[in-house]
Amino acid sequence: MARQRHDVGRDIYAVLHAMYSAGRGHSRHADKKTGDDVRRIYSTRTYQTYRQQGKQFAIFAKSRGCKNLDQAREIVPDYLQSLIDAEKSGYSIRTAASAIGKVYGVDYNSFGVEMPERRRNEITNNRGNSKAVERGHVSEETAEKYGSVLRCIGLRRSEALLARGNDLIEKNGKFYIHIPRGKGGKERTAIIQGTAAEIEAVRQKFQKAGKGHVWPAGIPKDVPVHRFRSQYAERVYRACARPVEVLKGHDRYICRNDLKGLVYDRTALAYVSQQLGHSRVSVVAVNYLHGDLI
Repeated sequence: MARQRHDVGRDIYAVLHAMYSAGRGHSRHADKKTGDDVRRIYSTRTYQTYRQQGKQFAIFAKSRGCKNLDQAREIVPDYLQSLIDAEKSGYSIRTAASAIGKVYGVDYNSFGVEMPERRRNEITNNRGNSKAVERGHVSEETAEKYGSVLRCIGLRRSEALLARGNDLIEKNGKFYIHIPRGKGGKERTAIIQGTAAEIEAVRQKFQKAGKGHVWPAGIPKDVPVHRFRSQYAERVYRACARPVEVLKGHDRYICRNDLKGLVYDRTALAYVSQQLGHSRVSVVAVNYLHGDLI
């Protein structure tokens, strides 16, 4: 029997694939309580992102003569520093560090490289104006066909594709969407936010779907789902935020870095974060809201 060849790229793939397989059917939220989350990958998108980052690191390691993961571990700091020297964005560098850290089962801070700050203007994942729309890959009319519903419910693309008509819930005169398995396997219920006419249109869309999927044909990949999710976040924040002038102490969330000086209602941020399926208010303040809200 021929001996199986090993190199850094194959070894990285094997580790990540095993983690992805182990994460299927498990809740990241539940695994965090036991510490098992460090050995599992739960979403296909994360797996694909980490695989791509792993390939880039493997190319670098091969250029340095590394034959296996143990040898490559020694040059991780050099690789991350090369990304910094190449002026990659803070988000890109931290994503690379997270992927490599996942492979080695360590926190990326253990690599001893000071990560550059992540800045809001570096985010390109369909927040704000969609480049796909600008380039003509999808028309504004097509984008709005989906956006008229998505900006009212705030679902991730993966969540929207799984949404069924009977996920619509009415409680005390308000409508909500039940998300049985969101990011990390977490269940949540998100309020539908919009005008009376918009909410009625969403209700009819879900009612028409019955027990089937709301978007059975899928959502075109160039539809800027995250732009609509950001608009949803802004709507929910506006609906529940208190004037910052009346806030004191811990109730005031004060932004840093390129948003330095902006102040948000911390309680409102926490509520928006819950509706979006996030666990940190800083994510909402930096990635979803815009300064003109203040």
